[in-house]
Amino acid sequence: AVCCTHAPDAHLRSAMVERFGGELARLDGPPQPLVLALLCLGEIGRANDLSAHAPLLDAVMAGFGAPSEEVKAAAAFALVNIAAGNLQHYLPTLLKHIHSSAHEYLVLHALKELIGSGQATLRGYVEQMLPRLFEFAERDEEGVRNVVAECLGKLAAVAPDAVVPALEARLSHASALTRAAVVTSLRFTLTEFASGTPIPAVLLDALRQFLVRLEDADLKVRRGALLALNCVAHNKPAAVRDSLPELLPMLYEQTKKRPELVHQVDL
Repeated sequence: AVCCTHAPDAHLRSAMVERFGGELARLDGPPQPLVLALLCLGEIGRANDLSAHAPLLDAVMAGFGAPSEEVKAAAAFALVNIAAGNLQHYLPTLLKHIHSSAHEYLVLHALKELIGSGQATLRGYVEQMLPRLFEFAERDEEGVRNVVAECLGKLAAVAPDAVVPALEARLSHASALTRAAVVTSLRFTLTEFASGTPIPAVLLDALRQFLVRLEDADLKVRRGALLALNCVAHNKPAAVRDSLPELLPMLYEQTKKRPELVHQVDL
């Protein structure tokens, strides 16, 4: 990737990208050449704009259908880094593929990694990403909802002024799945500010609204709020100090044993 980036002639770099792209046509072959090609494409794409190679994204995403898990992981790595090289070109395509791809979970996971890179340029794409993420928050699969919560949380750290109000508005959503995803996202936002960085004012003002979900009617939402409170207490205790008289009774209420939540398993 470094050699390609510093090649004296751009045609040399393009030739290597084409060569690695050609390797992806043999998904049923040995996994090692595929993994190497995908990792190289990801490294090259992170430092260079590869949007001129039109079929490349489809070829990389085809790697999600490979039998080898190592190839799938390398395809996700390549997808994230190629998209990072030109967000304006690739992000709309990536968002479109989330719904059209047979491997939507892997594409969603790639989007999470892209958001986790913390690029400031992502702020310009919040309006495109939020509707898609909130759609996935309604999925039955807990794994999908957890990835969505992480995406929302990391996105709120990148663009708090745009994302936090959208999250706060959905704390009273009719769907418990959406409420749970939104409350859970708070943990991933806070960990981004854990290293001595102050919490943005918009999040600090909304913090109470997230944590009072300890009284939510749904167990998943209450559990998310409990874990969020635990995260705040460990990372930013000063942020909840003034709210403790209100929050502690809600917390203690969750320590009571509830017969309807007890599951008996016959072994």
